[in-house]
Amino acid sequence: MLSNIENIHRISKYRIKDREKASIFQYICSQPSPTRKKAAADLKIRPTTVSKSVQELIQDSLVYEGEVRNPGKQGRPEIFLYPNLDRYTAIALYVVSLEIKGALINLGEDILAEKTITLTAGADNQVLTRKISSLIHHLDLKKPAGSEILGTGVSLPGTVNLPTRTWISSCRWPLLRNLSFDAIEEKSAHKLSVHKFLDTELEFLLIKNPGYRQGGTILFHWGYGIGSAYANMGRVLRSTLGRFGEIGHWKVDDPFPRKCTCGLTGCLETKAALWALLPEIRKSYPNTPEDENEFQNFFQENGLERLPLMDKALEPIILALSNLYKIFFPDRILIISPFTNSKSIFARLKEGLLDNIPDFARETVSLVNLNQGFQGEIFGSTYSLFHNTLKNALIARWGN
Repeated sequence: MLSNIENIHRISKYRIKDREKASIFQYICSQPSPTRKKAAADLKIRPTTVSKSVQELIQDSLVYEGEVRNPGKQGRPEIFLYPNLDRYTAIALYVVSLEIKGALINLGEDILAEKTITLTAGADNQVLTRKISSLIHHLDLKKPAGSEILGTGVSLPGTVNLPTRTWISSCRWPLLRNLSFDAIEEKSAHKLSVHKFLDTELEFLLIKNPGYRQGGTILFHWGYGIGSAYANMGRVLRSTLGRFGEIGHWKVDDPFPRKCTCGLTGCLETKAALWALLPEIRKSYPNTPEDENEFQNFFQENGLERLPLMDKALEPIILALSNLYKIFFPDRILIISPFTNSKSIFARLKEGLLDNIPDFARETVSLVNLNQGFQGEIFGSTYSLFHNTLKNALIARWGN
């Protein structure tokens, strides 16, 4: 969040002093020991503008004064300035396997508190509503003194109607049907911002990596489930049905179709998703975790890439990713997967992809393994809450 503050007033209707105030705040956030004098010199902004902007930031509790620099010396004393990163906080909710996780974060993208609830596959709307509400309430109690919680960002798998904020369905919880977040918002007294989880992840990657906004970008997830998201020139594409890039539920050539969690048969997930591979893996490794982060370490520590089932899983993954490429012809494919952190798996996936796309495209597409796991589920789902609040807070009031 903090890395984008100086551009928060890029729209032409904002004044120069608004943009300068934003630059001053970002400077205070990014420098080790800033002062008013140093900010004016480094940013080449008039000292009067810096002083008035800093005074407003202090009044709004976004900045506080610290110790005096060079005390006892002649001239006007310089006072160190520090950002109050806990002035605004937000709650992020996201799903991992059959768990709903929550995190309380601040302006500096620091995680201040976390909480996880585990549900069974038989959880219905009533159970999910109660558990989600209790999770928000628990994290609400963890906010620092003087902090304002801006709202809750919710990142969801499955089918999500974004305009109505309705979680239509998820294969993880078959009894879930048309869960509205209106009642949860009313009970929690917090604004809820609802998102599709891969869209949120891709949007966060676009914010953090401006180069990804050029041309086309595919985000491919191969983990507990399988899915994708696509952005063209920095804009994430969506559908009105709440589904997009459902590569995991493409039909694959399977003479003995297995029923998928979506209710259909012969889906890619039935051959390669973690949920489908786990029963076979656990025959040899009973303690194999289903949490993707835990599984990633377990997978590498135990050399599971050598299992014959990985050869069988990799083949349809390569075919599906190759076909996905031929739909969009992107400039880059970003991969998040507990499987591809194995160098041999990633190398075979890359080789298989390049072998199955046209010759002229092989030199133009890059395949990037994002081994940091998901971050957008926390920071992407709450980004707009912080951004919109700071956009108003960083408008200069002096001289109006």
